[in-house]
Amino acid sequence: MQEELLVKVSVCVIVYNHAQYIQDCLSSIADQRGNFQFEVIIRDDASTDGSGDIIADFIARNQLNNFTLCRAEKNEGMMQNFLHALQSCKGDYIALCEGDDYWTDSYKLEKQTTLMLSNPGCSLSVHPCYLHKSKFNKDGIGFKKGLEIKQFGPEKVLEIPGQFAPSASYMFSRKVVDIIPPWFTNAPVGDFLIEMYSLKLGFGLYMPDVMCAYRVFSQGSWSDGSRGKSSRKMITYGIEMQRIIRLMETDNTFSKFNFNLLKSSFWVSIAIGHLLQKDFKKFQQSITKSYAIYHFSSQTQKWLYRLKSLPRLTLFLFNFKRFLYHIFRYK
Repeated sequence: MQEELLVKVSVCVIVYNHAQYIQDCLSSIADQRGNFQFEVIIRDDASTDGSGDIIADFIARNQLNNFTLCRAEKNEGMMQNFLHALQSCKGDYIALCEGDDYWTDSYKLEKQTTLMLSNPGCSLSVHPCYLHKSKFNKDGIGFKKGLEIKQFGPEKVLEIPGQFAPSASYMFSRKVVDIIPPWFTNAPVGDFLIEMYSLKLGFGLYMPDVMCAYRVFSQGSWSDGSRGKSSRKMITYGIEMQRIIRLMETDNTFSKFNFNLLKSSFWVSIAIGHLLQKDFKKFQQSITKSYAIYHFSSQTQKWLYRLKSLPRLTLFLFNFKRFLYHIFRYK
C-alpha cells in the first residue's frame, strides 16, 4: 500500500512573467488523469507581473495538495531557476511544461509513463505539438516525425538544425538530473541539453500523439526576444552554443557524433546578429563560416549566403520579412 503512494512522476514548471498564460498551463496539468501518482513543482523566478500570486491562488482555490510553489527571492535567470526546479523533483520521471505552454490531452502523463515503463532503457519520450502563434488560434502541428512510435538516439537530434522536440512534450528519467554537467546553468537554453543528456542514459521514443501546445514567440519567451531587435542576444546565443558544443565534444559519449549541422546553424544566428548591427564585414565572415561548416543547413542560411555580397539589400529583405511576419502574426 505504501508503494502505491510513492510519487512516480514529477511535473516541472518554470515561470517568469507568465501571468497571461499561467492559468492555461496549470489547468492543463491539474486535469491530468491516470493510474499513477504525480507531484507538480512550480518555480517562479521572482516574476514582476503577479505570476506568483496567480499560481498561489490557483493552488489554494483548487485545493491541489500535490502542487508546490517555490518562489525565488530574486531573479536568478532561466537556467539557474530551471536547475533548482529539476533538483526539487522526486519522481522516477520528470515532465516539463513551461509557464507559457500547456497540455491538450488529459492522459498525456499516463500515455508517456506507460510507454516508458513498457520500454526498459527508454530515458526520454517526446511528441508533436500545436504551434500556438497567436492568442486567436493554433497554427497547425509542429515537430511531427511520422505516425508511428519511433526510437531515436543523439544522431537524430543532431540532424535537426533547430529544436528537435517541444519542451512541453518531454518526459525523461530523473537520473538525468544527476548527470547534468556543472556548466549547465551557463548555457543559453536547456532544451537541447536535456535531450542529449537524456539520450546519454538510454534511447528516446517519439509518440505521434499531439498532446501539448507551444506558444511561439510568446511574451517573455526566449523566442520572442530573439525575434525582436536584440541583435546582441543572437550573437551571444550563437557564440555560447558553440562553446557548449565544444564542451560536449570532450564527452566520450558524444565525441563520435557529428555536430556540424548545429555549428552551422549557430553561425547563422551570429551572422544575423551582425547583419542587424550593420556590421557587414562580420556578417559576411560569419555566414561564410556557416556555409563552410555545412552547406545549406537551412533556407535562411541559403539565401543569406547567396546575397552576402549585397549586405544592405540583404538587411532590407530580412527586415521586410520580419515586418510581414508581425503584420500577419495575428491574422
